[in-house]
Amino acid sequence: MTDGLYRAESETDAFDATFDAIERALGCSRASILLFDRHGVMRFVASRGLSEDYRRAVDGHSPWKPGDRDPIPIFVSDIELSDEPQALKNAIRGEGIRSLAFIPVTVDGIVVGKFMTYRDVAHVYSADEATLCLTIARQLGFSIERKQSEEAHQRAEEGLRRTNERLRVILDSASEYAIITLDADGRIASWNSGAERLLGYLDSEVLGLSGSIFFSPEDRALEIPQQEMRTAAERDVPRTSVGTIARMGHGFGAQVSCFVSRRAGLIATSRSSGIEQRKEGRRRGRSSWWESSIIG
Repeated sequence: MTDGLYRAESETDAFDATFDAIERALGCSRASILLFDRHGVMRFVASRGLSEDYRRAVDGHSPWKPGDRDPIPIFVSDIELSDEPQALKNAIRGEGIRSLAFIPVTVDGIVVGKFMTYRDVAHVYSADEATLCLTIARQLGFSIERKQSEEAHQRAEEGLRRTNERLRVILDSASEYAIITLDADGRIASWNSGAERLLGYLDSEVLGLSGSIFFSPEDRALEIPQQEMRTAAERDVPRTSVGTIARMGHGFGAQVSCFVSRRAGLIATSRSSGIEQRKEGRRRGRSSWWESSIIG
């Protein structure tokens, strides 16, 4: 009965599957689905067999408030015998509705909306019918929750993409600094335009290489890179130092600001001297790498 709801890939599919399940299980050809909007007002999102005038007349009506937990279904066997406001009764009567049911739709036990069933004659809902209503509502809630989760994931991905774009613009604008980040495995993850200009290599030449290349041969022999990565995995440790970067054997003085981080390694090297020597070194060939302080 609820297989279509479970397999629904879109919101429209989920709503159509809900109406199909209501009609098959309860024999109601008229039904509607309403959800709280971002202002906490219950709004129609889908319906079958209802006029536009009726939807406008009762839009916003709800027996529950946003945040209500474990709401109980409401079955009205005869609108003429209910204590609903007269204006609401008139709207319902004008639509040719005599009996109706308010079935709460929940996510994690908290009401997010409802589905309604309508009959043109008085009707007392049986215990089995009430159970079927709750089963349909539960599956609809699962579908809504899945959709919300997917949308939240998409928003997070889009937010991350925009953040990365902004970060890239910021890093590339810092042309006086070589700014390099390492991933959790200690490999070079980003290489800004300042690094290309000051250190002489394109990002395509260094991305994915081990961050240990920033250490001197002596430090590598003492496994200092591995120690730094272990430190980064355990805690964030800010560091600032002054050192010399040797590029192709031609060094230039540089102030190096380092930050060991479990999230991303970063080395910022300020421009100093020896740029022409460095360029000349590149022309002579790639006989050696540069040395510097690094973070993990």
